[in-house]
Amino acid sequence: INAEYMGLQAGAGELIDECVRRHDDAAMDPHTPHLYEESGAPDLAELNVRAALIHVIGDFIQSIGVLIAAIVIWVRPDYKIADPVCTFLFSILVLFTTIPVMRDSVLILLETVPSSINPDNLKHAFFRVRGVDEVKDIHCWSVSQGVGMLVAHIKLKPEYLPNHFDVVDQLKTILYEQYGLVHCTIEVDNDILAEKQPCLFDLGY
Repeated sequence: INAEYMGLQAGAGELIDECVRRHDDAAMDPHTPHLYEESGAPDLAELNVRAALIHVIGDFIQSIGVLIAAIVIWVRPDYKIADPVCTFLFSILVLFTTIPVMRDSVLILLETVPSSINPDNLKHAFFRVRGVDEVKDIHCWSVSQGVGMLVAHIKLKPEYLPNHFDVVDQLKTILYEQYGLVHCTIEVDNDILAEKQPCLFDLGY
């Protein structure tokens, strides 16, 4: 093992990582963070940004580790085991820092409820709006990190049916401000309208 070569390689890697990081910081749109702050969601860090950050930090730590191993081998040539030990420790670090990103990616692919939202509290939020008589079903899922969607089917009290648009607007405001749900589709059950509509099977469909 050539300790001098290892040291030069680690130093060059660290210099390149620093140049890339500065380039990315300069190229980042300054308005992007504000878009996430305005959405109201508790955790809006984009998954790809988290992964890139972990990658940059991992490269930084790896370069430092290789540099330390090179110094150890240069001072004590018989301590060549420092190189594989450094690689082993870095592999463990990468594994433990990658697991959370992989977990969040799988949860998004499975369209699970966002981790920041409690389903029971979400259902109770509907009844804070006057006029909501029953919540028949709720479907809430993530399409990206910090970007949630909701589809709900509710039933209103008869006296609130003429103003059902106002009720839906109030619900969407609560869901946006308190839960960060940027896109909500709320269906209002109307028994009176359903009785007046002809059955599709009777029309031959």
